[in-house]
Amino acid sequence: MAETVPSTGSGGPSSERVPARARAGFERALFSTRLAVLVAVVGSLAAALAMLYLATLDAAYLATHLHRYADPALSMVDSKALHTDALVQVVEVMDGYLLAAILLIFAFGLYEVFV
Repeated sequence: MAETVPSTGSGGPSSERVPARARAGFERALFSTRLAVLVAVVGSLAAALAMLYLATLDAAYLATHLHRYADPALSMVDSKALHTDALVQVVEVMDGYLLAAILLIFAFGLYEVFV
């Protein structure tokens, strides 16, 4: 006869005795599903690396175009437009790096909690 263990129900039909082998198999299967979170971890790491790459490209683009800002031949209107564009690019670069950092923290957190 198979060994049984009481289930953790609060009475009623769900509190029937569950065979130990079935319960152990269920717990083993449930514990193995934590490895499915690795898909999210790898995806988050890939997205973080992609964001780091894109933000670095944006920073390099910004650095190559900032030298025009000090040009004395630039009119006041063009200088103001370049200033506005540079500020927008700086915010985009910061946004890219912050998003990459958040994705890294998310990936590490998922890994620590589930795997």
